[in-house]
Amino acid sequence: MINITIPPLRERKEDITELSLHFLKRYCRKLSKTISGFSPEALEGLNTYHWPGNVRELENVIERAVTLCDTDTVHSHDLSIPLPLSVTDKGRHVSLEHMEKEHILSVLRETRGNQSKASQLLGIDRKTLYLKLKKYGVAEFSEK
Repeated sequence: MINITIPPLRERKEDITELSLHFLKRYCRKLSKTISGFSPEALEGLNTYHWPGNVRELENVIERAVTLCDTDTVHSHDLSIPLPLSVTDKGRHVSLEHMEKEHILSVLRETRGNQSKASQLLGIDRKTLYLKLKKYGVAEFSEK
């Protein structure tokens, strides 16, 4: 019996970009999508994330990003990992309202516009979610 010790992904940062591109190609084929790559911000986010899991966690993040992505490039908002502000907004100061709106929209994308599920995930009631969407002028999700 031979034991092979493979260090966790967080200790192999140099592999993240190559693995991400591999999983991107795999899930584009599987889901019949044409996504050419990652935005610089998305790659920076993937490379700066601590990765408490291992390669499977990265694979799951890429699969979800390909599923949610509606453009030809995966952007930082398509990733389901926490990103530092410098990645998401290039170091600009962001208002709490802007962050709240983006988070609500992200959860709505994840639930495919299902406001009941989104409000549960956000920990608010459906009426509060409706009022926030109205406040932020988000018409596409404000009516069902």
